[in-house]
Amino acid sequence: MHVLIVTQYFWPENFRINDVALGLKEKGHQVTVLTGQPNYPDGRFFPGYGFWSRAEEGYQGIRVFRVPLFPRGNGGKLRLLQNYLSFAFFASLLVAVPSRQEAMSIVVLEAGCAGKPVLITDQCGFGEVGHAGGGWVVPATVEGLRSGPVAILNDQNALAEHGRMLQRMVLERFQWTTVVKQYLSLYDQILHDHQSIGP
Repeated sequence: MHVLIVTQYFWPENFRINDVALGLKEKGHQVTVLTGQPNYPDGRFFPGYGFWSRAEEGYQGIRVFRVPLFPRGNGGKLRLLQNYLSFAFFASLLVAVPSRQEAMSIVVLEAGCAGKPVLITDQCGFGEVGHAGGGWVVPATVEGLRSGPVAILNDQNALAEHGRMLQRMVLERFQWTTVVKQYLSLYDQILHDHQSIGP
């Protein structure tokens, strides 16, 4: 049997999941682990590891895929939250925002910055995602939210391409320099229109 273990902590960090993975392998199963960059318990990356380093390696016949994450640091609440959320975010293939009314635009923009495609509903008010090819816009119904991810995950190659397209849209249209230029242009237009109308 093929077994995928998704765990934030794995060898060389000392956790029981290491024994579980080895036990499954010893019973003849093919084991793959999706995990983060090791940084526990000291809150610093282990020697030879870093934010973007070692995407794939082996451990006693087990394939290990590592995703970036923010290290725990000194263990303060904010650093710990960043650590947990960064693993969840970077380990995901897709960011789903199944909202029926809230746009959650900042979540879409953050996903785009990281090159992750999104799945949103047609009630979010962010249709640019679909037009730019940065993800999928589905009906805000049970059927839409069920069938959308199934169709998406059946085409793994499309995920990376849609992520790149969303990233391109975000970088071209929503960087601070671009937004500031748009506001300055709008203010210039308002001033021009006001001056042409007169007092």
